[in-house]
Amino acid sequence: MIKLYYVVMESVLEDEIIYDFEHLPCWGISVFNVPVRIEVNGELRDYAANTAVVYAPGQKCKILSSNHYYSEDWIRFECDEPYMTDAFLPFGIPFTITNPYNIKDLFRLIAYENIAGFQSREMSINQLMTVLLNKLHEFAVQQPISPLIQELIKLHDDIYLNPGKKWTVPNMANEHNLSVGYLHTAYKEFYGISCMNDVINSRIQHAKQLLEYSSYSIKEMADICGYNNSEHFSRQFSKIVGVSLIEYRRNCKKR
Repeated sequence: MIKLYYVVMESVLEDEIIYDFEHLPCWGISVFNVPVRIEVNGELRDYAANTAVVYAPGQKCKILSSNHYYSEDWIRFECDEPYMTDAFLPFGIPFTITNPYNIKDLFRLIAYENIAGFQSREMSINQLMTVLLNKLHEFAVQQPISPLIQELIKLHDDIYLNPGKKWTVPNMANEHNLSVGYLHTAYKEFYGISCMNDVINSRIQHAKQLLEYSSYSIKEMADICGYNNSEHFSRQFSKIVGVSLIEYRRNCKKR
């Protein structure tokens, strides 16, 4: 079971801070939003932004700002899960978060559940913290990711976070400093689908959510999902999903 004490985002602190868990029963997670210097095995080392550290109870860590500005997202929690060993996460050893957007989203969800006061609060926080710890484990053990793969991950996340954006391959390539042909080939090799077909998938996925949980008209949904006209939106949805927009909404109401 995981018990949450605190979750704080975009915390701005002094140039130097010492975390001392020696007399505390809690664990700590810190994700740094700026470059920092972290003491590892008695030696201060420089680390880039989007570096994370997981602290076990009894650990002590010294952190200094690299540029007189210090910002981090952090969590303090209790955990008695058997998987929380140094074989699962390198306690006190910094590692890189190569996809910080997903971690930010998890922090936000955990922070929201912590203050919302729902009856399912403890269960939701426990599940979200488990996902967060598993994601941190993946980042801690992964091999170094090339700059190209990092750009492809950023683009993929952006496509699914912003389905209504006016996506074009030339604009994608320009934003990520890649040629059109190279982006098209690299994206398809990495994700198994072309970037524009992935845009379509993200829009259809978003449309399904709008049909189930909103009362928007078809014209409004077309605009929200990035389509220039509702007719094209309707045809593409029916072709991919197998039912019309109206039928899909009707079926959702029957559940």
